[in-house]
Amino acid sequence: MAFRLDGKGPLADDIRKLARGRVDAAVEVLADPRDPHESVHQARKRFKEMRALVRLFRPALGGRIARRENTWYRDHARALSGYRDAQAVIETVDALAGQFRLPAQQEALQACRQALVRRRDRLVEEEGSLAEQIAGLIDELAIARERIGSWPMKATGAAAFTGGFRRYYADGARAMQQSHLTGAPEPWHEWRKRVKDYWYHVQILRPLWPPVLKALQAELKSLSDLLGDDHDLDVLETLLAQEPEHLDELHRRMIHGMIAQQHEALRVPALRLGQRLYADRPGAVSRRLQAWWTVWREEQGQKE
Repeated sequence: MAFRLDGKGPLADDIRKLARGRVDAAVEVLADPRDPHESVHQARKRFKEMRALVRLFRPALGGRIARRENTWYRDHARALSGYRDAQAVIETVDALAGQFRLPAQQEALQACRQALVRRRDRLVEEEGSLAEQIAGLIDELAIARERIGSWPMKATGAAAFTGGFRRYYADGARAMQQSHLTGAPEPWHEWRKRVKDYWYHVQILRPLWPPVLKALQAELKSLSDLLGDDHDLDVLETLLAQEPEHLDELHRRMIHGMIAQQHEALRVPALRLGQRLYADRPGAVSRRLQAWWTVWREEQGQKE
């Protein structure tokens, strides 16, 4: 099911249909026994979509329900994150190996990769039966799906989402400005999360003006990828600092230097793209969405 409104009925029905679609998609991938780790990875993506949906429609759902659902999907995603997080740092090393080709650099990265593979395999053994965890999660998702039917709708029309969109857009703009002022990972991590929200929100609202929002969605995906790669570097660097036993000092210093260079290669274009994507004031964005919504609903023959 596409992650966007369809406009064929009341907005409340559309919101619930989107939410059920995220749950059903998560259950579908989790029920596939061929690669449970990949299933968990894909299910966590659906959980992120659900959290973005809840944030966008927070004015309709109300703060209590929005917080409850956001927390539920966040916590259940974290409970199954061990393997994926351990695998992600290996993929980050592989990405660095594609950028830094000198023999000494390759030697350091290969040593790092071997150590991280051993670490991942050890974590898998310690986690216990992933199949049992997945089965339990599928049962809990059935209950979560039932809750969707009782979600309140305290706002209708554009009022159901313009406040949520404006809030997280503004948070993203502030995080971008803070990131511009520092190389510390925290502001960049916060900006990455808000860009992900922005991207998901544009996906959901894309039918309001498909040609324009499709293009915006593509640019947001590019920015999200840049910031995601940047965050992965921070995770790798933090891991190597917290668990120094994985590498000798020389290799650790070399990898630190490669990470610093790659940060620069990612952050400069990210800021330039971000300045374009956050050029408007939050209120102007909100009013524009309100106008597009009105035209779209008239085209759909809907009064709401």
